[in-house]
Amino acid sequence: MTPEEIKAGLEIVKMANEWAKLIFADSAKQFGMLLGDMVHHKRESMKRNWELTSGKIHTIIIEEKVVPKEISSKALVPMIEGIQLEEDDDLQNMWASMFVNYVDSSRNLNVVVYPNILRQLSTSEVRILKYLSSEKRPHLYRHFKGEGPCPYTDEEVNNLVRLSLIKEILEHSYNTKKDATGSIPNFVKTKQTGRYQLTEFGDDFLDSCHRTEIDQLEKIRRKSGRR
Repeated sequence: MTPEEIKAGLEIVKMANEWAKLIFADSAKQFGMLLGDMVHHKRESMKRNWELTSGKIHTIIIEEKVVPKEISSKALVPMIEGIQLEEDDDLQNMWASMFVNYVDSSRNLNVVVYPNILRQLSTSEVRILKYLSSEKRPHLYRHFKGEGPCPYTDEEVNNLVRLSLIKEILEHSYNTKKDATGSIPNFVKTKQTGRYQLTEFGDDFLDSCHRTEIDQLEKIRRKSGRR
């Protein structure tokens, strides 16, 4: 490419930029105003969320005569952020209970990861966890999806598995056949069942979101129900 062609190309780019400024000037201004409105609305929403949930926290502390203690900033900071962002009433109740459980001097809640877990859950995913934690400890069947007593999507199940809150039940079978030498090779076949249940971590996480204390007998019953 000759110097003259390069110069001509630069002039074309310069002209295009000038035209773009004229064409999009109003749009850019409108976009800036829209962005400002969105930020203002979000701030107001976060303030309202905090006021609603902090009111629930205050009510629990007063009614249950909770004696507060200091908690780790590793748990406190994500809880404050999560409370400000949460608009769903059921999840606000979970945040309130979790907050009180952390500050309650009579509860030995020191695991700091629970707030970050709750921040990553949707209303539908919480519904799945509550279903799996109900008294009869039902399973979630992968092939049901949108049908059955607890509809779900693959994305929801995959997220709950990723967070180690649920796990797929695996069936194991042991080899009983002899090989050519007459011995029985020692190996195990594993089969996916498409059925899911709460993990022990999932149970503990849900306990952190509710004020009801779980006794040792209930923990044993839960453990015996897992495979």
